[in-house]
Amino acid sequence: MKKQTSVILPVVLVVVAALAFAGWRMWGTQQGVAGNWPALDGGVYAESVSSGGLKYLVPPDEIYDSGLEPEDRPVLNDPKLDDVITADAKLADDLEGIAVTVGGQQRFYAFQILNWHQLIRDEINGEQLWITYSPLTGSAVVYSAHADRTTGEMHGFVDSGKVYNNALLLADNHGTLWNQTTGQAIAGEEVGQRLEIYPSMVMSWAVWKDLNPSGLALSTDTGYDRDYGRHPYASYETSPGIFFPLNHTFTKMEPKDLVYRVEPMNEGDQPVVFLGRYLPGQENANVDLGLAGETGIIAFYDEDQDVVRAFTRMQGSRTLTFEQKGSVITDKETGSRWSPEGVAVAGELRGEVLQELSLTRHYAFAHFAMYPQSIISGEELLPTEELPVEGEILEIN
Repeated sequence: MKKQTSVILPVVLVVVAALAFAGWRMWGTQQGVAGNWPALDGGVYAESVSSGGLKYLVPPDEIYDSGLEPEDRPVLNDPKLDDVITADAKLADDLEGIAVTVGGQQRFYAFQILNWHQLIRDEINGEQLWITYSPLTGSAVVYSAHADRTTGEMHGFVDSGKVYNNALLLADNHGTLWNQTTGQAIAGEEVGQRLEIYPSMVMSWAVWKDLNPSGLALSTDTGYDRDYGRHPYASYETSPGIFFPLNHTFTKMEPKDLVYRVEPMNEGDQPVVFLGRYLPGQENANVDLGLAGETGIIAFYDEDQDVVRAFTRMQGSRTLTFEQKGSVITDKETGSRWSPEGVAVAGELRGEVLQELSLTRHYAFAHFAMYPQSIISGEELLPTEELPVEGEILEIN
């Protein structure tokens, strides 16, 4: 693969800050223009609207140009992988990445690299996957490869250079735009279609390499000249600043608090979200679903691995109710003790295993911009007063 230069990248990234600032300054004006479009009661319309011959699930004038081109954040197709010993010389122990397991094969994709390449196309044990990361929304999501509904061929994706509610928009072969945080096509030929989420987990390199000494990690030898030891978005992760306008805000949490989402199980359902800040001390994280609360889900925080997992609470024909005190997890119905991996390790139900659910991680502002109506586990723990909304614009360097 031909080496690409990173000389232009810092200049281009500075342009992002300028465009973002202009976006905020023009927001009020654009909201007036957006009055020509139907009101949003969520992150997307229930039915598409048309503009310029294209279908949209969002107001077209709220899709912003990030100032970056696809070649500035190139896709990695069939990426090179390193063994743990080789990767350990390049990856920082305390930094996180996306962990994926397919048929016993373990892979790790470090945010150190994904900050510069937000789309990875990889095949693991015969499964074609898109590993995606949006630094502006903190969204780490893996999708199964998606076939074009007309041709049946697998879509290729690139970074479109556009964002909606700060979320990275992927562009497919036909120019359809897909929201990285939700997997839904929001503009173009396949509007309304969704990508299928593949189970993954966010964890630190230190934890992952200890758990998977024979696994493989995304290599920094990408064929592109990038400084993978430097964060291109500088202090963005720790600042309350957000680059582009939002059409919904949630002021009960800091914008970049982490939340963990279980996608809606049925059409029309609301997603369930667990609050990362509160979950370690949240004894009751049970969520009841269905008209009579006959089904439900639970999230466990694994203190040793610093990860969150979600499960159905069904065991046979009954719904269990869980309580977590520190590292001790028990169900109230039988008193059995459970591991954070959803396995009963002692008691009447010893050996039983809960069904794990796909869980995706996002910044709070990004989740609630798309899903203002959500089932919030731990909502009673949120402050009663709204937090001030920050509008700081950060400089990317």
